[in-house]
Amino acid sequence: MTKKILLAPIVIISLAGLTLAGFLFFGINNDTWVCQDGQWVKHGNPSEPMPQEPCGNGTNQKQEPEVIISTPKPNQTATNPLKVK
Repeated sequence: MTKKILLAPIVIISLAGLTLAGFLFFGINNDTWVCQDGQWVKHGNPSEPMPQEPCGNGTNQKQEPEVIISTPKPNQTATNPLKVK
């Protein structure tokens, strides 16, 4: 019985440590360049040089397709199942 009581916290602490290590190793890269107001700004301490292509309204910016929703209309009550056109 005492072995089970001692084993549970060890397993929980080990899993928490492995989870934290996974987030740190595979997590979001905080050392990069970010485009803000048309200017490249350091975020963290990036190892690569500042990008040379324009950011913001430059020609290399990816354009998102425009989405137009025709139904439901604004302030219209939605029904189940919801159909969006």
